[in-house]
Amino acid sequence: LRALFPHLLPAPDAPPEEYPSSLLWAWACVRSRAFSCNEQPESVDSPSLPPAADDAGQDCFGFVPFLDMVNHGAPNADFHLSTLHSAFVLRALNDIKEGEEVLINYRADMSNRIYQALYGFVPQGGNFGDSLEIPDDLLASFKAGGEEAPEPGLHATLLEQALGLTPDNVEQVLLADPRLNAVLNSLPLIKDLPEDGVDPIRESEIAKTLFDYILAQRQAMTTSLDQDQSLLLESLQPSASPDPAVTSAVNYRMERKRLLNKAAATLKGYIQVLRPDQVP
Repeated sequence: LRALFPHLLPAPDAPPEEYPSSLLWAWACVRSRAFSCNEQPESVDSPSLPPAADDAGQDCFGFVPFLDMVNHGAPNADFHLSTLHSAFVLRALNDIKEGEEVLINYRADMSNRIYQALYGFVPQGGNFGDSLEIPDDLLASFKAGGEEAPEPGLHATLLEQALGLTPDNVEQVLLADPRLNAVLNSLPLIKDLPEDGVDPIRESEIAKTLFDYILAQRQAMTTSLDQDQSLLLESLQPSASPDPAVTSAVNYRMERKRLLNKAAATLKGYIQVLRPDQVP
């Protein structure tokens, strides 16, 4: 936004009272409140699909009063644009009791960074769609020996075994642990084991490099989880005047730390299985 409108935003080092500017406020309203207005299926038996480009190759968005009051959460309702009724339709996915909040899923498979940027909050308790966001250059560094070299990454079967995951429990465990699910989806995993076996030294080196990156990310965050939790508790005191922006940022920071902690523990445990003498 600053690159597009450099003269309409406060300077990066401007005092806090200059934020948000009118442009930032308006931009946040559009980003957080707009709904896709592309035509959706009329079937009431299937939930609305992700936005699709219209005939001109462009997505169409608009403000939808009342619908924009529905919060994000484990969805018990869904919506779609009905050309039949020339209106948005909000419908229940199951019986909703009187007094129960109607919730929709804003967007599926979205990382916390995107949630925070678009909506100013992150899902609490973990997010299946979150990401460690491992840099491409770090992933590229695992590729050694040219194009004929083995596919770089960690072998999913061995990592799952190290985590105690089996075909009988893997689905249940991952459904109960969104952060572990996000970690496994973020790591460079190789599905099939090579016929000549896995080199435990090379495998542990890759795991250690990833562990070091995760640890550096975690150490760059100068507050502890306990300190963050104290900040939130202080903001809930009757005498406090909590700043929603600060509360939102702290919640995001805490969820990021918990994801990094889960990743570090996962990789450390894997290294311990591969090479107990090399545990970081």
